[in-house]
Amino acid sequence: MTPRDARRGGAGSGPPDRPPAPPLARVEALMRQAAGPGTLGEALRHHLGAGGKRLRARLALRAAADAGLDRDAAVVWAAACELLHNATLVHDDLCDRDPQRRGRLAVWARFGETAAVCLGDLLLTEAVAVLDRLPAGAGRDAARGLLTGTARALAEGQVREVDAAAAGVPDAAACTAVAEGKTVPLVTLPVDGVLALAGADAPARQAARAAFAHLGHAYQILDDVQDLVPEGARPAGQDLRRRVPNAALAAFRERAGSLDCARLDRDWRDGRMAERADAWAARIAASPAPADALARAGERIAAARAAAAEAPPAARPGFAELAGTLSGWLARLEAATGPAAPGRRAAGA
Repeated sequence: MTPRDARRGGAGSGPPDRPPAPPLARVEALMRQAAGPGTLGEALRHHLGAGGKRLRARLALRAAADAGLDRDAAVVWAAACELLHNATLVHDDLCDRDPQRRGRLAVWARFGETAAVCLGDLLLTEAVAVLDRLPAGAGRDAARGLLTGTARALAEGQVREVDAAAAGVPDAAACTAVAEGKTVPLVTLPVDGVLALAGADAPARQAARAAFAHLGHAYQILDDVQDLVPEGARPAGQDLRRRVPNAALAAFRERAGSLDCARLDRDWRDGRMAERADAWAARIAASPAPADALARAGERIAAARAAAAEAPPAARPGFAELAGTLSGWLARLEAATGPAAPGRRAAGA
């Protein structure tokens, strides 16, 4: 038998090997391996079964292909990013008391608070443990340090969000600080880890981080505005009900007169936002505030594109795809909310 025959299965060697699974399917399978028997396993299957874009895995896999990174290493890193991300989703739903996740009950609402805490902890542990599948060396050490550093930043960001809400209606600076801790790290992580594993130098990694960080901030602003003009059956003003920072709310307060500011501050301080969220959401959505916030998102996208010019080639295709997606989202929200205030126009869309 020739080597070519052997690779194909050859005469008498049994059925030919199955073609390898697509990388994203391998990532999904690796994530599901964390599901054992009992309640935790059922809770994990319930959570992952809700689906999701797997954006972080896609970014990692795209960058890894362009960087020439080993496919197995790319799948492992992509799975680690998604495991960490999903740990934060499980914990965030509990912290925010949000009973829904992608159209189904959140883990805490379906299985209880203890199960949600434990499942989030399990996913955090698995995110670190899966990196043992990488070859030993500086690349693996760098990836592990990056992952654990991101987990710390996310935990600090969650507490920063709580502290910001307790201090009063969060302003634009508070919104930016919370996004820096809760949103940006999970947007910069996938490509930064690939570059670390591929041996990229510090300036190249910093340039990529800067570009993706701007996109992370833009994403959070767009999500904040979407909360006031939601699609589907989800009610508007969920951020108001939960009293969490929102860029459009901050823009509204910047423009509001003294009477509106006093009423808004009183409702926020006295715990009345849950009952008055619908009215405030309608007021904010009908004002120039959403357009003001969208202008800031456009500025972030423009800044991201400028920073991406200095990023290494492996980071650029994934960046371009994400920037295009966010620009499309921005355009849809601009059409739904009206023009920005004079002097503030969305840039880079």
